[in-house]
Amino acid sequence: MTYENPNYAFRILSFDPLITISGCQTDMIFIADLARDLPEIFKGRKGLHLLLPTWNLEGSLATQLRNALETASTGMPGHEFLAICSTEYETHLLGLEGIPALLAHQSMFIDENVWRPGGTTIETLRVFDAVYNARFDAMKRHELARKVSNLLLIYGLTIHKPIAEATEEMRIILPGSHFANEIKGAGTYTPLRSAEIAQLYARARVGLCLSREEGYSRVSTEYMLCGLPVVSTASIGGRDRYYGNEYCRIVEDDEDAVAAAVQQLIERNYSALDVRNKLIRSLVFERANFLKAINRIVEDFSGDRNFFGSIKPFLGIKQVFPSHNQLVQDLRAELARQPRNEPNKVTVLKPVPGERLPRRSRVASPSALRQISVTYRPLGPDVSRALEDWRANGLRPRIFIRDDDADIDHPSLRSLIGMSHWLSVPLLLATIPERCDRSLARTLGMTELVTGAVHGYSHRNYAPEGNDASELGSDRPVDVVLNELAKGRDILLDVFGGRVSKLLVPPWNQISDAVADGSESLGFEGLSTHGWTRMDEAIPRINTHVDLVDWWTNRQVLGRTQIETHIADELDTARELGSSYIGLVTHHRYFSDDDWKTLADVIRALDAQGVEWVDADRLLPRSEARPKVAGAI
Repeated sequence: MTYENPNYAFRILSFDPLITISGCQTDMIFIADLARDLPEIFKGRKGLHLLLPTWNLEGSLATQLRNALETASTGMPGHEFLAICSTEYETHLLGLEGIPALLAHQSMFIDENVWRPGGTTIETLRVFDAVYNARFDAMKRHELARKVSNLLLIYGLTIHKPIAEATEEMRIILPGSHFANEIKGAGTYTPLRSAEIAQLYARARVGLCLSREEGYSRVSTEYMLCGLPVVSTASIGGRDRYYGNEYCRIVEDDEDAVAAAVQQLIERNYSALDVRNKLIRSLVFERANFLKAINRIVEDFSGDRNFFGSIKPFLGIKQVFPSHNQLVQDLRAELARQPRNEPNKVTVLKPVPGERLPRRSRVASPSALRQISVTYRPLGPDVSRALEDWRANGLRPRIFIRDDDADIDHPSLRSLIGMSHWLSVPLLLATIPERCDRSLARTLGMTELVTGAVHGYSHRNYAPEGNDASELGSDRPVDVVLNELAKGRDILLDVFGGRVSKLLVPPWNQISDAVADGSESLGFEGLSTHGWTRMDEAIPRINTHVDLVDWWTNRQVLGRTQIETHIADELDTARELGSSYIGLVTHHRYFSDDDWKTLADVIRALDAQGVEWVDADRLLPRSEARPKVAGAI
């Protein structure tokens, strides 16, 4: 079957080796059309393509998929396909058809940072007994919710009839229900963004899934990540994989049974965080198994070991569904912006933000980091207790990482940048402008996770003997200091390709009030020093709080236990002071390969506990995710 400009999920996970992940239908392998229209990416090479079926594969559908893959393979010689299955039975069926398959429930690719419970007053916001997010289609069986009181309906565009007509029919089936898309659209249908849907989930007590069959059911997982218990009918397709707990009810295909189960769950009044955490524990386990398997598959395919260091490159793949024509247009535009080593041969491809970079980019993937296991050592009791205190208050801590004193290419700096990409963790790189050269630019490659920060100009100490070291103090005329900072900013704009922070990082954490005030005229919007300061300062400070080097005794990098102890202490302090974040600071020249592996292990363990790793500039007041463009900070 052919589709005219279909919409489907697609992402390039790596260019060299070529690895993609994309949606597919049992009668259509969309990436085959993409390969036809973009020979500059696909032709004359081999690739590994992970396929995410949009429906279950039972009955004759597995055979249908085999036929579609045979057609796709004809146009893509040398390419391999791997179907991602959400149930053991689907994996068995594809095996009978000779289709390579991997059991990996697609729920593990949903980004739990998008789907979260409401705030600490969630109980006062839950005004709907239940929510059902499903398009108005007979197979969704909305009529089974007829006896559920105070029902909220969220829905997408219908396939077989106009949405206005389908909505009027639904008013007859479910009179008195609330139509979320019309509430936003003031009486007319309006699409809802993920963040808006998550907010609506927070206003309901129970989530409904009533179809007899479908795919893995993204909505079911969204409910639970947002803290909603679920009432479902028996189904095929895999959505019941995580229903084996007290927060889920599977009932008969009967409207009385559905209404009774909803009421039971409302009366139990489960904690939203308990519902969410129960699911996340399962997802963490499944993701670890998936990474072990996919890394072995990639090793067989290309020889690369431990290729994926975290699940993050896969997260959100089913969040956006661009059209085929738009994908072709966007990829061509991106390819046109990239340098080429040979005519008509693309050598690098810019990834989606937050993903692992292609191996041919100049960002290092040091051997020490390739040895990082898919598994990690769990957190000790101190940090676990501190994080639980945050969760008990309905809070999620954010952490940023800053590295100081970057200037030229250095093996340990390559390891740090490699770790940043391996784990998809943003990095603020405090850089000394006068001492940096183009070797640093080569080390950075085409990275998007690393942001440069002006770290003084020369990192020279101008303070009189006996005073605290300072480059930006009151010992020189203010205009001289500011001119140097402006010059340093211009150097970094060139080296970092425009990606320079709005934070000024004073050497030795020292800066005079006059220089701090004057820095605003250069476009700086805040300072980043170390330690807790007053939160009402005229110039915001986005400070670090945990220094990973022990400067007071042996100048050695802290061990795992010490790092956890300091992080636990600062998380407690942040929560008590009302801060939403803490900062870690590294000094790459002091770190060995083992030190980076220890830090990576801590990051992975914190990540599994729900910590959000953020770009430091996002923490500035009123400056969420400002673009960093050439010519301006």
